[in-house]
Amino acid sequence: YDYREMKDTVIRETTMTYKTTVEGEDHVCDAVQQYAEKSYDKGRTEGMAKALLDLVNKGTITLDYAIENSSLPKEEFLSIAKSLGYKL
Repeated sequence: YDYREMKDTVIRETTMTYKTTVEGEDHVCDAVQQYAEKSYDKGRTEGMAKALLDLVNKGTITLDYAIENSSLPKEEFLSIAKSLGYKL
């Protein structure tokens, strides 16, 4: 969508700033980098939780042991488990 065709002046000018100035480009690059890092961290945390939860399901470790070794608060670990579809 071409920002020059936007009807709202404030949005059009703000979009123009992000698309046509070095400062705007820097801001967008920083925002994308922060998003990527956050997504990576989330994926890494979910992967670790999934591995521990698979061991729990196999009976290799207890749920309490998994939570203790996840380095996550219990509520967060259980929330991730639920979001991944584990029934505990």
